[in-house]
Amino acid sequence: MNGLRWLVTRWPDRSSRDNWKSLEWVGVFVPVSFFLAYYFLKVGPARGFFHSVYGLALLVALIVIFSRLMFVAIDRLQRSIQSLSRQLSRQNVQLRALHETNLALSQERAYESVMQLVADLGRELFGDPKHPYTKALISAALPAHPNKQREEIVLRGEVPSPINPPAGCSFHPR
Repeated sequence: MNGLRWLVTRWPDRSSRDNWKSLEWVGVFVPVSFFLAYYFLKVGPARGFFHSVYGLALLVALIVIFSRLMFVAIDRLQRSIQSLSRQLSRQNVQLRALHETNLALSQERAYESVMQLVADLGRELFGDPKHPYTKALISAALPAHPNKQREEIVLRGEVPSPINPPAGCSFHPR
């Protein structure tokens, strides 16, 4: 747990740090390598898209459980995971538990699981955008199929000055 405590206190953004603290207070062991893989996703090549979609949706807690730990205290571990699942579901956090013996395989599955969530959120975002400027941006993009009919949204008004931006959403005067 010392490695977990060290990473939790040095995690870059507050929401993720609080999420990982919730893992600590129920006593679930999370390997340091998983934190590093998760951190790589947040600052690595997929950073821009990952941050934009991650902010719009539910948090994900991936717990990688190694088989060496399963025989030590399986009852306590199962109770901890059930308790964590109940507590995180109240906070709109999705819990996925993987039982892996191979660290490389668990890292790959964690990456695939997070990227699958990002793809699902992207489909939801582009399929039914809620914000009017998101709708306008999507309507301005070229369609994948040239015969596809789409609604064209034209934004009225002037683009706000970057020198003196309005309070709140910078595009609200439009």
